[in-house]
Amino acid sequence: MGFVGHFLDRINFNGPYTPGDIGVTQNDLDVVVKVFSSSLGDLQEKISRHQSYDQNYAYNFNPLRAKPLIEVIDENRRVLLSPMPTLLLWRFTEGVYYDICNQPGFDAAFGRSFQSYVGEVFLAANKSDKFEVLAEHSFNVGKNRKDSIDWIISGVDADIFIESKTKKLRLDSKLSLAADGDISADLDKMAGFVLQGYRTIADALKGSYPHWKPRNLPIFLVIQTLEDWRVFGGRQAEEIDSRVRRDFEAEGIDNSLLERIPYFIAGSADMEIAAQVIDQVGVRSFMESWHQNRSKMWGLHVFMMHVYAEELRHVGELFPDDMAKIRPEVDKE
Repeated sequence: MGFVGHFLDRINFNGPYTPGDIGVTQNDLDVVVKVFSSSLGDLQEKISRHQSYDQNYAYNFNPLRAKPLIEVIDENRRVLLSPMPTLLLWRFTEGVYYDICNQPGFDAAFGRSFQSYVGEVFLAANKSDKFEVLAEHSFNVGKNRKDSIDWIISGVDADIFIESKTKKLRLDSKLSLAADGDISADLDKMAGFVLQGYRTIADALKGSYPHWKPRNLPIFLVIQTLEDWRVFGGRQAEEIDSRVRRDFEAEGIDNSLLERIPYFIAGSADMEIAAQVIDQVGVRSFMESWHQNRSKMWGLHVFMMHVYAEELRHVGELFPDDMAKIRPEVDKE
């Protein structure tokens, strides 16, 4: 945080790097510099390797996301540069995920934690009791044990089936829309999440769920991701949809299910706001409006700004007591 504060005022930090009065050791500082910085030559080489100016432009990997500091050595003098301090802040907040996500046991524990949080958000947002929040249940189909969808937001006029996923778009390699590119595997993975959602909805419609039964009301499927994949139209949405339809065909599932039960992909931050808007306008009204505005290629947040501007005025912090524990000094000020 000391680095971020410094680089918000000036682009350079001249060596020798010393901690000063910010409460860290020299070793701490050296580790941060080593992990978060690259040489100018390394940065130029990575930019050259990743750049493109075709349909892949929006998905190119920016090397500064991984190494937001640049170390320049000139005439025995070391200088740190931070062209984009925001990337430095992101690197040691959400970016830490990429340093620990491959540790043994991380996937399962992190997934369970995120799934729980998704439900907590809707429970906290449900001020007007316009919906029920139904958690995951196990059930049997013959001798096979299965798990239901992670959460069902059951309103008086519609249901939202929510599958929560912590999978992120890859940060440490070039993202490409080419068939053999890294993003292709990510899009296949997302299509698999969508297919998984429809599989369990099929079980639910057969009456197999112990905690929810078909009501002949509209159903919507939401794949809620920890990080916003920004899937709201254009090439990426088309790529996922074509993969979903391919998987439907391979499994013999009727494609008309996609029209009867539309699916959405949304990031957690936007869904936290959406939950509070749904509490005000109801499940069916919100979801049908979201579906009807797909052709405008609005992300979820932009959609809410256009359609529910008045409701957004009443959106606030969902967990004020928890935030007060995290930042007591800030709240006192």
